[in-house]
Amino acid sequence: YKLTKATFVGLSYYSRIEHELNNGASRFRLAAETVPTANVDLPPVTTLNLVQYFTPQWSVKAFLNYIQWSVLKKVTLQNTAIPIQPLIFNFHDAVRTGIGTQYDFTKKLG
Repeated sequence: YKLTKATFVGLSYYSRIEHELNNGASRFRLAAETVPTANVDLPPVTTLNLVQYFTPQWSVKAFLNYIQWSVLKKVTLQNTAIPIQPLIFNFHDAVRTGIGTQYDFTKKLG
């Protein structure tokens, strides 16, 4: 969204991704005929971006991420040769920030 001629703000949301792992790669094989499977959820991420142009070539960019790691509770491997306890996670949601500057030396690279 364009706040002013030189200031932009953006908001994005990436929803939770549910993975169903079947017929795992060979590095996961525990026995000749046994291939583990598992269901894994990756967290939703909300991001706020801010861009401020000081000149047509020079800008400062900042972001704030809110990552909902708490949705990842546990992973249980199934179809294994030996019984395996679920992997229990005690993840907490996280906030990540960053700021940087950009200078465009030439419009040909932009």
